[in-house]
Amino acid sequence: MAIVIPFRNEGAGTLNQAKYLGELFRDSANIPIYWIDDHSSHYPEALAEYTADRDGFHLLPSTGKPGKKHAIHFALNTLNAEWIFLMDVDSRPNKTILSLLQTPIDRRCMMLLAPLRPKPSPSLLRNFFDLDFVSLHFVGLKSILIKQPLLANGAAMLLNRKAYFASLHHRKDWDINSGDDVFAMMAMNKEFGRHAIGILPLEKTAVEVSFPDSFSDLWAQRTRWVSKVGRVSGGWFQFVSWLVFAGALAFFPLAWLSINRADPVAFAVFVALLIAQIGYLTTACIGLKRKDLIWMILPAIFLYPFYLVSVVATSIFTKPNWK
Repeated sequence: MAIVIPFRNEGAGTLNQAKYLGELFRDSANIPIYWIDDHSSHYPEALAEYTADRDGFHLLPSTGKPGKKHAIHFALNTLNAEWIFLMDVDSRPNKTILSLLQTPIDRRCMMLLAPLRPKPSPSLLRNFFDLDFVSLHFVGLKSILIKQPLLANGAAMLLNRKAYFASLHHRKDWDINSGDDVFAMMAMNKEFGRHAIGILPLEKTAVEVSFPDSFSDLWAQRTRWVSKVGRVSGGWFQFVSWLVFAGALAFFPLAWLSINRADPVAFAVFVALLIAQIGYLTTACIGLKRKDLIWMILPAIFLYPFYLVSVVATSIFTKPNWK
């Protein structure tokens, strides 16, 4: 077992995470942690000094092509661990995760995702984007439970190293900067079947993630996520993606028909759609321990169609890059 954390130009973020993990692992079984420098423009001297004085902490420069996918591939090609726990620099696991990484894993599983919880923020902007993430992440977890993998998140996931390489012949996404997580999941699903993808057996979210605070960074992040949708194979994925997009586009025409034309059918569909969204988002907020976002659900529902269309348009007319 090893932990792998790719990064590029994260500044103090890598050192802060190293200090956090140093405290977390102080009284626990030693699991080696590897920070993989993905061609940072400035050498992370502070991280290098910190990791040099601690057993099990390692800093490796990626010798592959630039990009998060290539940094991960380099790490898995370099290390000999059977299982790799991938994390982002802004991921903060709690002690629950440590015991799970030491327990036996179902032999059928080749990738297990960890339930994530966005770190709360007083920012209204962040609340909207956090709710967006919660809605996506929750449906991704539930899809795995019904053996229909849909979404993955590289902020915290456990994968089998040999299975990763065995499934590479399904991958045709190396030209896309984003999607290191979902493309790996779909490839393993094709190679080993639906039972190969699972969820870490946690009763509560064990990894907290932080998102950017600025609008431009948040927008760039979401644009990267959306840009890969057309390249992800699988009928279930495409069906859900187009269903969400169609639902967003239909929201306001249904509202207009209900109000201006007094169309009873349109009104019934509009109300049903509204109730379904409120019910689902409330369940997701409770399930991922973000009840503080429930107040945001109603205004977010009316903002979401504009947001989704704008993000899709941005992803079409611009080229997203991983930082």
